[in-house]
Amino acid sequence: MPCVCVAGPQEEATLGSAGWTSPEDLTEQTCQAQHLERLAQLCIMSKQPHLALEYSGKATKIHQRAFGNDHPITARSLELMATVYAEIGKTEYSDSLGQCVSALSKRFAAAESIRDTVHCLPTPHREKHSELRHRKDPHHQAEDLLKLKVSDPPATRLKWL
Repeated sequence: MPCVCVAGPQEEATLGSAGWTSPEDLTEQTCQAQHLERLAQLCIMSKQPHLALEYSGKATKIHQRAFGNDHPITARSLELMATVYAEIGKTEYSDSLGQCVSALSKRFAAAESIRDTVHCLPTPHREKHSELRHRKDPHHQAEDLLKLKVSDPPATRLKWL
């Protein structure tokens, strides 16, 4: 596909400083930079930001060499690079967040597994253990005493008092 890029008078003014000997060299390089920028944009759309960074970086270098840092074309090229860096940041943030959620899910699953294992202990063992704790706790002793006073028949109440 032939390149239809044409260097204007402003672009030709920097020809000598870039080291190119003819306007055709400059035109060829700027066409290559434009193609690289298009590839970078396609890479962004196809969720390949690291590859887009490589293409946009090469295009920016060509533009800086051809036009200098203060030229509007170079500025546009730098804006594309900034966009690519933003995409990389979003992608890496999403990846990190996904890894964090995955790790937390595994931890909660492990904790639930341990809890289920503890709750699956044979009932008599658990009851004895909780009954012992229940007897040692002074708060529960008072509750037990009140329950016995209220629910027991009168003859039994006298025994406990």
